[in-house]
Order: sequence, then structure tokens, then C-alpha cells
Amino acid sequence: DGGFTAQLGQLQPGKDCTIRLTYFSQAILQVDGSVMVTIPKQFFPLPSGNVPVGGFGISANVRLTNGIKSVDCVTHPLKTELLEDGLRVSTEVAEPLKKDFSIVVEPRKLPDA
Repeated sequence: DGGFTAQLGQLQPGKDCTIRLTYFSQAILQVDGSVMVTIPKQFFPLPSGNVPVGGFGISANVRLTNGIKSVDCVTHPLKTELLEDGLRVSTEVAEPLKKDFSIVVEPRKLPDA
């Protein structure tokens, strides 16, 4: 089914665990020159049996050759942090995702054709 499963063992109550996944996807070029990247909701935690999913975060580093004019998340609230060569976008999620996580990146200027 293409699903991903991880078993963490005995995580004590109140303790955090970090799992890092790298996901590559083809960006979708929009008519206005912006780029949309979507991460399917199936990549994020789901409750298992009687174990609820606690809060978790999503973050992505965004870089464009011609610079970034804006970044927007059309599906979830988004925080941005300026990096030396781009932006880091992130969101905190308190429950399993009901829809895919999608961001739209608008370049500072369109590349020369």
C-alpha cells in the first residue's frame, strides 16, 4: 500500500522523539510562475490502536535560484524563518492531518527564458 511504519519501542510518557524523513517530489509549476510542493498526509503520524498521536511538526527549507518573493501554505498555518540562502517554513500540528501539506513559493523574479 506504499505506507511507512516505524516502531519506537518504549517511549516514556512526556518524552519527545524526533523522526526525520526526507521526501522528494516534483514541484508543480503554476500559471503565475509560482511553484507548489505537496507532501501527502499519509507521511504523517496516525493513531495506532489506543495510542493517540501527540503534537508533531513539519519543516522544510526552501531555496530558489532567483530568490523568494513569498511562501504561503494553502492548507495549514505557517511560520517562516529567514536563512542565509532561503527560508525555513514550519508548522506545528496537534492532531493527524486531514489533508495534504502544500506550500506555494513565489520567486522574486522569473528565470529568463
